[in-house]
Amino acid sequence: MSLRPSLLFAVIVSTLLSYCGGHMRFVCPRPQSANSGLKRGTCPPTANFEPGYMDVVPGPMTIRVEETVLHDGAPTSIRLFKSDNDSQYCMLLDHIPHNDAGKLRLPYNSDSNCKIFTPPVGKCDTATTYITVNIPDIECDQCRLQLISVMMDKYTTQQEPCVQASSSYNNCSTYFSCANIKIRPTRNGIGKGLESCQNYQDNLLGIWPYMSPPNEYRDLGLAYSPQGWITGPDFVGPSAGYSMGGEAVGPCAPESSVFGAVLHSKTGSNVHGVMSFVVTESRMKISGTFVGLTSDITEIKLTSPAGGVADLTVPITGSTVVVTLDILSQANSVGKAGFFNMVTVKTKNAPMGELEGTISYAVKASLYTNGNYKGEAVFMLDGDKLNYSITTNDLGSPISKITINGPARRGMVGSVLLDVTSTNQNIGNSASYASGQWQGLNASVVHALWMGFLYVDIHTGNIPGGERGISGQISKPNSAICSTKQSVVCQMAMLSVNGAGTDRSQPTVSTNGMVAYKLEGNALQFNLHLQDVASGETVISAGVYNSTHQVATIPGSAFVTSTDQDGVINADVSVSLADSAVAAVMDGKLTLEIATSRYPTNRITGQISAIKSTSSGVVTNSDPPASAGPTQHACSFRYLFIVIAAFCLHLIVQ
Repeated sequence: MSLRPSLLFAVIVSTLLSYCGGHMRFVCPRPQSANSGLKRGTCPPTANFEPGYMDVVPGPMTIRVEETVLHDGAPTSIRLFKSDNDSQYCMLLDHIPHNDAGKLRLPYNSDSNCKIFTPPVGKCDTATTYITVNIPDIECDQCRLQLISVMMDKYTTQQEPCVQASSSYNNCSTYFSCANIKIRPTRNGIGKGLESCQNYQDNLLGIWPYMSPPNEYRDLGLAYSPQGWITGPDFVGPSAGYSMGGEAVGPCAPESSVFGAVLHSKTGSNVHGVMSFVVTESRMKISGTFVGLTSDITEIKLTSPAGGVADLTVPITGSTVVVTLDILSQANSVGKAGFFNMVTVKTKNAPMGELEGTISYAVKASLYTNGNYKGEAVFMLDGDKLNYSITTNDLGSPISKITINGPARRGMVGSVLLDVTSTNQNIGNSASYASGQWQGLNASVVHALWMGFLYVDIHTGNIPGGERGISGQISKPNSAICSTKQSVVCQMAMLSVNGAGTDRSQPTVSTNGMVAYKLEGNALQFNLHLQDVASGETVISAGVYNSTHQVATIPGSAFVTSTDQDGVINADVSVSLADSAVAAVMDGKLTLEIATSRYPTNRITGQISAIKSTSSGVVTNSDPPASAGPTQHACSFRYLFIVIAAFCLHLIVQ
């Protein structure tokens, strides 16, 4: 029995058009289900919490989502629930415009990696959206994020608004995705629950421009950037009220390039400045504090070598700057010789008030208290040292102590690792400048730096410090930093099963991690962590190998379950090497191999890169560590494509 051509034509059109819904899912945090076509929003209960949940800390966190079928104008919202309660939630961000610039290959599923209903996830790269939300400071061992995407172009203006009546029902066609998270509170958040984040305004990271009535949705879309970031004057530029929406923060964010500059007066006066420049795709967040000025700043200008990118003038008022600017025309030169290499600051009191500094790769910390910007710190790599410079302003009273602390996740409290108070100079009652070197970095410090677990802590007469009163988390190094520097900071390696890398697109992620190492004489020091550790997984054995020959053993007692982050095992250990093994380290011939109860034979492995000797110590000069067809716009264009294709098939059948 065969279908009549006209009926076949109708079936084809109906089937193809059914894919023009806004199928959307979380990528990071990992979704409970890879099915992007879920039309009921109630997430599975507590029993399904354990596999794949993410342990997070309060504050800004970038969320990554993807569409497997595009649908222009479909607004989304991100909500926080307890896993066992659908009746109460905290709205983290509502009325998020749809990424109308998203693209997918046609016909659907022609790209074998971008699946609608099954893994892998994170492969629909040209239909990705990044948005940064504020994780509330509450205690929640089993919470879930819920993503709601409302299909608006299925309805006329007269049928709007679409109303979200409950966590699982909307009167319009709606798609849902859920992700399990555990929120680890700061000291201020202990004992608090969802009742503490009911005020939507308190959950925002600035002035959110889309403040329609909650749970009421109308057509809303914007042209996002190619990488998937929200754009426009509300998010980028000197008058942006919600620049944090496009700032890359946390474990789900793509890598940014971080640069720093230390500025001094051309006349040698006691005038200083510290600036950082964080580049994510084609946006640059510029932060800086200047001390010792006797007049207002009139101009900040970034310049490049002859033949390089166009100059950039930074808008500023006062003696601090925090602004995110579009550098679309300069972005392709990031990390290249033609990118910005100098910054100049001019004041009304020229030339005495003119400062300049060299821009180079760095790590940085922006210093805040109660949400107010107070200073900037930058750290430049130099062999086995970090050169630091810290400026603060408008503190209210002189600094009594400055320390670098860790290891601690953002918002948490760590031990003092370095006291830099002796290098600080108070300038008046409210400003300061500190500069010096952090010498003798060991593997523990290097590991904490790559994990983002170091922070600057400041004590004043008004704020005693120690409790993150005036502080700033030090950024992770960018992987490119090791292509231009010889530094002990670059003595690290990623760990994965058989050294093959980690695939986060599948429902189950293999155990992986990172190791930092340092060679001192015949002692090879390791500080490492394993993450995505399965429940009950333990380390069986570990060792250092030269090909198949074991040259050192790491005792199992060195591996300890983390108390600060679930699914993590840590180790801090030093092993003694024979002279021949030391030579193998220098040649990059050694590997670290760890056998666990989950991977007893296919070991978790990392390559110890070649270590070379320089005037400032034993450092690595290896490659930088790894970070981890035709297109068509959304449905209105696809309708035409689908109808034409089906009509052609109709003619063939005829």
